[in-house]
Amino acid sequence: MTTSQGAAVIYQVFVRQYGPTGTFDDVIVDMDRIRDVAGDGAYIHILPCHPTGLLFRKGSLGSPYSIRSYKQLDPAIVGATVRANTNTGSTLPASSASSTVSTSASAAAVTPEVSGSVSSAKCTTSADGVGKFRELVECAHSKGLKIMMDVVFAHTSRDSDVVVHHPEWFYLSGGIPAPRVAEWSDVASFDWEAGGEALRAYLIDVLMYWADMGVDGFRCDVAPDIPLDFWERARKTVATKTPNMLWLGETWTLAGVEKKRRRDCPMYPADSEMCRAFDLLYDYDLYQLWRACVAGEAPVWRYFEGIRLQSATLPPGKHKIRFVETHDKDRMASLVKSKDKLLAWTAFAAFLPGPFLVYAGQESAAIKKFVMAKLRLHF
Repeated sequence: MTTSQGAAVIYQVFVRQYGPTGTFDDVIVDMDRIRDVAGDGAYIHILPCHPTGLLFRKGSLGSPYSIRSYKQLDPAIVGATVRANTNTGSTLPASSASSTVSTSASAAAVTPEVSGSVSSAKCTTSADGVGKFRELVECAHSKGLKIMMDVVFAHTSRDSDVVVHHPEWFYLSGGIPAPRVAEWSDVASFDWEAGGEALRAYLIDVLMYWADMGVDGFRCDVAPDIPLDFWERARKTVATKTPNMLWLGETWTLAGVEKKRRRDCPMYPADSEMCRAFDLLYDYDLYQLWRACVAGEAPVWRYFEGIRLQSATLPPGKHKIRFVETHDKDRMASLVKSKDKLLAWTAFAAFLPGPFLVYAGQESAAIKKFVMAKLRLHF
């Protein structure tokens, strides 16, 4: 099944763990193989490619979801030819509020400048950070593929340029920008009421910046944690630049929604409400049941009943993405040891209604998960 934007398969890539060097070059060189796996018109979902925070960093490289600057690229993944192009300046206007966070961490990030051109036909090597990103996009387009970018707007790293210049936009603990979720110790959560219009306008500007780079889709992290009216406004604004932008929202499990509503957010949106801003949503509401079926702990007919319920509650033209693994979940090959069963469950998921997500490495039965240290996947 395809969406109105043509999405049938989404191929998820964590660049710094991809190929021999963990750079955009490895993805560019591998695009013919990706097209063979995912098919024409597939979206390559690039997990966050921005510099990661140093303060309270997890692992030796940090989580890509702890973002230090939304308009910069991680110098570790743009390629050796552009790593020397560094910039310590901020893309944000200064706030009158003071901050206790050091700005020294921002010096290692590559700042894209919106200039220069790239040959899409030859996918030639460029000499600057934005050129390399544009090369990735143009190379994908020349091969009939599209690029989806990860959007992380619930929080930033605790030493981000946003924290430095606008600490008043964040949830505060002891007067310091901090996470709302204790386990997410490496991030600072936005306070949408405190940030007001200024925060919303800035984040929409970030989306427009990457839309200008030719991005075809946005995968929005923990989308229900962000006000739904923001996503509706963002979609409408981005459509003035890219009318066919594909919007994928990461929604929660049923238990997660219930917990949020009981604890601190009684109006936490259901998946059917999220469809006001998104074309696609995650299938996490049925994920636990899916795992139980795979393990033989629940009959498959119960999962089919769940699919029927989804179909009845989603508006026409809206879909769930299907998957057997993601960067957040266990590798399927680590759960199912039989090759025949692995193939059978994968085919089962792929032929369900909605686009199918393939996490890079899945096609070669990889068992290593997403990590925050050095690891390379080879195909």
